[in-house]
Amino acid sequence: AGSPSRPWLGEYGPHLLAKPPLYSCVLAMCHGVGIPLRTFEYALLCAGALLVPFAFRIRLNRSPVLFIGCVLMNAFNPFLPMQPRIIRNNLCSTLTLVCLTALMAVSLRATKARRLPGGWLAAGALALGCALVTREECAWLLCPAAVLAAYLLVTVGLRKSWLYLAGFAAIASLPTLVVSALNDQSYGYFGSSLRADKEFAACYKTLARSASHELPPFVVSDAETREELYA
Repeated sequence: AGSPSRPWLGEYGPHLLAKPPLYSCVLAMCHGVGIPLRTFEYALLCAGALLVPFAFRIRLNRSPVLFIGCVLMNAFNPFLPMQPRIIRNNLCSTLTLVCLTALMAVSLRATKARRLPGGWLAAGALALGCALVTREECAWLLCPAAVLAAYLLVTVGLRKSWLYLAGFAAIASLPTLVVSALNDQSYGYFGSSLRADKEFAACYKTLARSASHELPPFVVSDAETREELYA
């Protein structure tokens, strides 16, 4: 956590806001508490897998075999224990699992009760919001969320669903707004990462187009070209 004298993510550097910060916060939390990263990631994945049979409970006929099989199937990730790199994919897969599970739970219960399942909607919205501040590509989760919203409007109606959908949108937006506000207070930039900034993207494209010769993979521009452009 930051203070008025110290930015919340540390001193500004060229790579500080290159990516959304949630995974960095998870790394800092694991380090501070003393929990091994892989242990935390797999425990989080198992917790997300436990939600699946509860979401599909009305379809599993309360069978313990199906319940246990559903948990094991979703908790099995053969790549997690052997992953040598520290990457965001493990956290993203869990958030994706929770988000999609919650959306499916809402769709299965939408027409079977007087009120929509607010708990499942809140869980799906929070998972979606956290995914958006973990990896930019998680924006694809907005598509199934939009499909669910359309389904609710058709099957339940605007009068019954608009308040729940507004709450879903508010909760899903909250992580991005909090991160953006903290970045604005500490670094003068309102956003979760610089990749979403139009000026930053335009500068990046200019550097990429101005390369005078073939460069190694993942190298956008050489030092000579940058010096000429910055002069």
